[in-house]
Amino acid sequence: MSILEGNKSGQLMVEAMVAISLLSIGMLGTFGVLSQSLGISRIAADQYVAANLASEGIEIVKNEIDAEYTTSGTFATNIFSKNNKFCPVDYKSGIQSGCRNAEPTNLKSNNIDQFRVKQDGYGVYGSTGDPTSFVRYVHIEWIEPHIIEVKSTVKWIGRGGLDFDIEVADKFYNWRSLPE
Repeated sequence: MSILEGNKSGQLMVEAMVAISLLSIGMLGTFGVLSQSLGISRIAADQYVAANLASEGIEIVKNEIDAEYTTSGTFATNIFSKNNKFCPVDYKSGIQSGCRNAEPTNLKSNNIDQFRVKQDGYGVYGSTGDPTSFVRYVHIEWIEPHIIEVKSTVKWIGRGGLDFDIEVADKFYNWRSLPE
């Protein structure tokens, strides 16, 4: 056995180690991209839920205006007391008591639990169940005697502890009594 033949077996070992190293680096890169894409899809899912919760907040106020008109023939007199206030809403109970003059800002605080959206065991969002990271409220403002502007805001703490929010706004007109 010559000296050259002994070096060939060592060369094979070095080549195998280099190949394993390259494969490992490639796999780590793949796992990094996979992890990042899963995080981004979580952000997109949160934004989707928040947009629907905000739209639902507008729909809840609309339902209360319509129900009042159907039962008493008046336009939003029950909502007038909530003018320029930030109110929690729930699809089952409508605009809830506990409206505030100031917007809830600290999402980590316990004093905003009345605004926190909960999720029951069936995945339905509402006022019962386990607390979620979403906080929802509506801001109602009378612009003119026959026009109400409603803003529904959903805030949450997302990936990396960042604060996110989505706001949906709509105006409701008492078209039955608008001047001609």
